[in-house]
Amino acid sequence: MKGFIIRLLCFATTMAAFCCGFDFFLDKSETKAGGTTARTRFIDKKLKADILVFGSSRALHHYDPIIMKSILHHTVYNCGEDKMGIIFNYGRYRIISQRYTPKIIVYDVEPDYDLLYDDNTSYLSGLRRYQKHSDIRELFIDVDPWERFKTRLMPYRLNNRIVQTLKDYIAPADNYILGYSPYVGCMKTFIPENLPQDNYDSMKFKYLKRIVAECNGQTQLIFTASPQLSYKSDSVFVPLKEFCEKRRIPFINHFCDTTFTNHPQLFHNANHLEKKGAEYFSLIIAKEIRNIINHHYEQNQYSYVIKSPHSDIAVYAFHILHADFHLPLF
Repeated sequence: MKGFIIRLLCFATTMAAFCCGFDFFLDKSETKAGGTTARTRFIDKKLKADILVFGSSRALHHYDPIIMKSILHHTVYNCGEDKMGIIFNYGRYRIISQRYTPKIIVYDVEPDYDLLYDDNTSYLSGLRRYQKHSDIRELFIDVDPWERFKTRLMPYRLNNRIVQTLKDYIAPADNYILGYSPYVGCMKTFIPENLPQDNYDSMKFKYLKRIVAECNGQTQLIFTASPQLSYKSDSVFVPLKEFCEKRRIPFINHFCDTTFTNHPQLFHNANHLEKKGAEYFSLIIAKEIRNIINHHYEQNQYSYVIKSPHSDIAVYAFHILHADFHLPLF
């Protein structure tokens, strides 16, 4: 029995030393890696843009910072993350806000990831490296009390970093422009999703309210909903619209905007714009954000409606797109 305990202690010591060494190796590899790893490291440790775009893949692929900067005359960075919603984005906001306070956050709301019920533990993977931060640790325990114990195991914390870091160190494949990654090409067929309209998640709303409270008086928060082809109704946003109305938070809704939905050639798939569609959308949303900054909007029903016309955007759009789309002049 004594020999077994000694061997067990030796094994545990060896594994701990190996994990610490591998953690050190990953940290060093991340400093030299490109692609997604370099982008994540930059966002978490160095980013200091005036305007940040938050959200899921629809944020990542729909908001072009270069076009937005040309309209807004502020530096813009796209912090969107594939398959990540408010649970992850609140954690990312807390990490960024420890270094500086952005002037504006544009949050593209994706119903699946920001409003409706699903497995919220899936949004924690990108934050595990920061579990020593008190804010992140509190978030973990709130979402899943078992994380209190699981994150003490270094192999568990390292698991989601290993493959991505090594891939980006050896041969990075992802290219980003100020955090933005456009989709190129249009699929021949669009497969719509089936969105449950009434299965709202109280945990997600809790963190939406929390990010609103923490931005209050420091950062202008603007909620948006970018175009998609899956759904003919935006009724899923009613609770968010009502919340924004009460708190006087701008909500710019293009979810079912026929400017885009009547032109499927602007889409890569049913839920994401193609590069030219994203450029067109970036011009429109930037002008609307500029009007919010300049207070040129009025409250109408549940959301803020921009009062000024968009004819200048249409001219810019046709100039940039170089495509024979019969898009409307605003």
